[in-house]
Amino acid sequence: MPKNSIELVRNAPAVQSYCYNVKNQVVEKRLKNFLDSCYSRKYVTVDTPYGTYTNKYDEKTEKKIIQGGIRYSLSNIAGYVLSVDILPEKDGCETKMKLYGVSFFWRKNFDNIDMAVKSGEIDCPL
Repeated sequence: MPKNSIELVRNAPAVQSYCYNVKNQVVEKRLKNFLDSCYSRKYVTVDTPYGTYTNKYDEKTEKKIIQGGIRYSLSNIAGYVLSVDILPEKDGCETKMKLYGVSFFWRKNFDNIDMAVKSGEIDCPL
């Protein structure tokens, strides 16, 4: 499990980029609303065929410049599981968002985050 967001970004098996024609502040606000609603300091319980799995998630924001943007990262006690880079004016987009998941299990967050950024509607995947 990655111990920081840099390690997650380098080795993430699930990666996807999105392009938006809105300012990066709009993307950042909607992403933050999604993370706060779905993961910020709460316990998430998932029922599996092998029993119930409960984990505590804490949203962490790294306040350093990442390719001119900002990175939001989600971690649990085992390590970093999801990172999102918000990059202004990149590749013909007013705002580009790049998501990194520690596994393909976390890939299901990508579409939910995209929907939250586009519409403001929040649909938590767990």
